[in-house]
Amino acid sequence: RGSVELVEGRHVQPDDVGCVVISKDLAQRNDLSIGDTIEGRTLQVTLDGTGGLDAYWDIYELEIVGLFVPHGPVDTIMHANEDRMIENQMFCDITTMQHIHRRIEEMSDEASPEDKIGGELIFYVDDPAKLEDIMAQVRAIDIVDMSVFDVDLANPSYAASIQPLRAMRGVMTVLCAAIAMAVLLILRFVLKIWFQTRKKELGILLSLGVSRKCILGQLLVEMLLILSVALVGAGLVTVATVDKTGNFLYSITANDDGGVNDEQYEKATNVWGTTFDNDDPFLTVPDYSPDTLTVELKAADLLLCFAAGTAATLLITVSCCMPIIRRKPRQLLSTL
Repeated sequence: RGSVELVEGRHVQPDDVGCVVISKDLAQRNDLSIGDTIEGRTLQVTLDGTGGLDAYWDIYELEIVGLFVPHGPVDTIMHANEDRMIENQMFCDITTMQHIHRRIEEMSDEASPEDKIGGELIFYVDDPAKLEDIMAQVRAIDIVDMSVFDVDLANPSYAASIQPLRAMRGVMTVLCAAIAMAVLLILRFVLKIWFQTRKKELGILLSLGVSRKCILGQLLVEMLLILSVALVGAGLVTVATVDKTGNFLYSITANDDGGVNDEQYEKATNVWGTTFDNDDPFLTVPDYSPDTLTVELKAADLLLCFAAGTAATLLITVSCCMPIIRRKPRQLLSTL
């Protein structure tokens, strides 16, 4: 999704026959426009490796119904054939495509069932967590015989782009855990000192007959009032700085080296059976890592953090004040 965009005309419809969508660049280079007809041939070279432009089985007249433009990087290797370029890709109707495949199978006596061409369809997924579900839905398609197709997961672009984000998540986890631990220790230390300085007040309240539950409730209310002001201030600062902070951490964890590792280089030279005298790798792997991130805080996550902070603060408050209010008033007033 997002790799190509229809800019003129319409998409191919399920009931179309002899219709095709081509790239705007291809149309401009060949003086073509919406409504023009192009000629397609099923070349014999497709299967047996022989023949040429004059060796074909059928001719198909295809009407151009739409033009598209590509967006973003395309997975190609150096010296790729022209038919692998996205600008040269054509999207025809399913009826024509099925007829072409049947004719290739009928006319190719040497092709085994495993070698017969079945075509390729690429699905782009917004949420990688839904990949398995979408693959199951693709396998369940009943408008074509899916038994002749292999449904595979191919996500090199996502794997390459998500790597620095995973490293960033690890750094953020460790950093947040360390900050939370430090804040809780400091909070406990401050509250312990604060309650020690209020022994006289607590002793007087106890001597006047105020119950320990009421005193504890008063202390918790005081902490909630202070905490509410602190959380509002922290929330405003966090929302204002989260994008810059996230991009700063991303710049630390992102891998700027967009080169090719030894395994990829060895694979490329083995596939093509050749090497080069210079140091340039045969296989170039584009860097799909984004330059910057758009970091946003969800309200649910912010509320969860506030709830956790409130619970931790109240627990620390109880643990710090209970040893004091458990004492008798005489003990508290005599230790001043």
